Amino acid sequence: GMDGFDALNHAMSTISTGGFSTKNSSIGYFDSKAIIWITTFFMIIAGINFLAHIRFFKGDKTCYNTEEVKWYLGLIVLLSFAMAIIHYNESIDSFHDALMHSFFNITSLATTTGFMSTDYETWGQFALMISILAMMMSANSGSTAGGVKIIRYVLFFKNIALEIKRSLQPDVITSIFIDDKQIRSSIINAIFGFFALYILTLFLLFMYLYARGFDFLTAFTASISMVGNIGPGLGEVGPTDN
Repeated sequence: GMDGFDALNHAMSTISTGGFSTKNSSIGYFDSKAIIWITTFFMIIAGINFLAHIRFFKGDKTCYNTEEVKWYLGLIVLLSFAMAIIHYNESIDSFHDALMHSFFNITSLATTTGFMSTDYETWGQFALMISILAMMMSANSGSTAGGVKIIRYVLFFKNIALEIKRSLQPDVITSIFIDDKQIRSSIINAIFGFFALYILTLFLLFMYLYARGFDFLTAFTASISMVGNIGPGLGEVGPTDN
C-alpha cells in the first residue's frame, strides 16, 4: 500500500531501528494490517545480533539458539500478549487488532525503533507500565538497537542470583555462564559500572526535566527515551505528541 518513496524510507528506518517516518502519524497513517505485521517482523529481525543473521545465511541453523535471543523474543511475546489482553478487555477492538497493535508498539519500543501504529497511551495505566518495561528492555547486542541490551540484563541478574547463592552457601565455587561459556569477572564488573553510569545519567536527566516543570511521567519516560535513543516516551512526549 505504500508508494516507492515511502517504502524505501520506511525500509531504511525499520532496519536501522531509526524510527523516522515520512508521515507525522508514522505507520498508523497507512491504516494497513499487512504493513503493520511486516514492519513488526523486520523490527524484530533488526533487533537480533546481525552476526547471527550472517551465520544463518552461511548455513548455521543454531545461530538463533542463544540465551539473549530467547530472552529477547520471549519478553516481546510476553509483554505483547499482556498488553493485548488489557486492551481487548477495555476496548471494542477485536483481539486480532489488539494483538497486532500490541506486538507492533511493544516491538517498536523494545527495539528502540520508535514507530507507532496507534495511541497506546489511552489504553490505561497498566498498559503504560508495560510500555515503560518495553522501553527499558532493549534488544540484542550487535544489533542496530539502542538501549541497555538484553545480554547485560541477563548477566546482571545472573550475577545477583550467584551472589545470593554465595551468601547462602559461602563455600560454593561457581561461575556465570552464557551459552555454556564462562564469563570473566572483569566483564561483570564492567557491566555493573555501565549500569551505575546509566542509572546516574537517567536520574540526573530526570531531576533536571522535573525541575523544569514537566510532570513525573513525562520527565521519567523522556529521560529513558533520550538515554536509550528510543524516540517516543509517555505524557507530553507520547507517541502522538509532536
